[in-house]
Amino acid sequence: MGPTGNFATEFLFTPLHRLSVTAATLAPFDTVLLNVASPFPGGGLNCDVVGNLSPQQRQDLVNFVGQGNKLIIYDSECSPQDYSWLPFPFTTNNPGGLGARGTLTIVEDNTLGDNDSTDSHYIDAGLVASATDAVGDMNVMVTRDQNWCLHMSGTNAATPPATGPVHAYARYGTVGSVGLFIYNGLDVDAMGFFTAPNSATGPGNLAKIWLQELQQSVNPDGLPCKAPVVGIKLEPATDENLVGTPHRSSWESGSRSTGQFQRDRWAQHWSNRCLQSTELSDRCERSGVIHLRQQRPDRNGHNPGLLH
Repeated sequence: MGPTGNFATEFLFTPLHRLSVTAATLAPFDTVLLNVASPFPGGGLNCDVVGNLSPQQRQDLVNFVGQGNKLIIYDSECSPQDYSWLPFPFTTNNPGGLGARGTLTIVEDNTLGDNDSTDSHYIDAGLVASATDAVGDMNVMVTRDQNWCLHMSGTNAATPPATGPVHAYARYGTVGSVGLFIYNGLDVDAMGFFTAPNSATGPGNLAKIWLQELQQSVNPDGLPCKAPVVGIKLEPATDENLVGTPHRSSWESGSRSTGQFQRDRWAQHWSNRCLQSTELSDRCERSGVIHLRQQRPDRNGHNPGLLH
């Protein structure tokens, strides 16, 4: 499939000098691109977010997302950045500008890109990997927060190669005002200013990913978040069953080291049996209902009661 829209007719772009980033200057917009590699003489960040944005400016960006807006982060060919100021921090493996090839997989089909060649959001991940250096030179998440949802995973050309999330998103805010962080570690050298979004070429796919990031709605975003970048996801997250009746859940777990995911379906569980992977009410009741709730992994990605 070709483009799903047009940069020139759908969006109004306004450059913002790094010294001008404030809550007031961000307020008129719904999307901010944090172009980490932007040149310093033009008011850019010069591959140093923390060095060139004050603590207040960084907090203003976080607050901007919390008000129901969107922050997109691109940091290809920069050294590893300090993202501890984000509500959901992470670190990355950054190979630099090697001009190399790698492998890329779309893990979750969604409006940011999918595997269905008949769908308007189709991204040819194999072509991105083989026809450009976007994947070999990409930055991948190596330490992660469970609030990030995985869209694409891949292996770069670092020594040794690193495998993990390269395109991910995270919701942030309160009910009625939930914004979106999007991280994109792909190298975008192959995408020129006038590259048309089109899945028929390597550079065109990169432009199409950028276009679909801009088009992505927020509050609500409609993204499924089927694969957290770390930990385990249980579906349904909450459920109620009468005692003595069966309960069936599906689970999806992520490897902290590889970014690869497996999906399976649990065998039938009876609702009067305490399950290690869920929290029950204080005791297994003999009557009434039992409430099952997914446990959240700790900050290291561990789930109490699960084997690692």
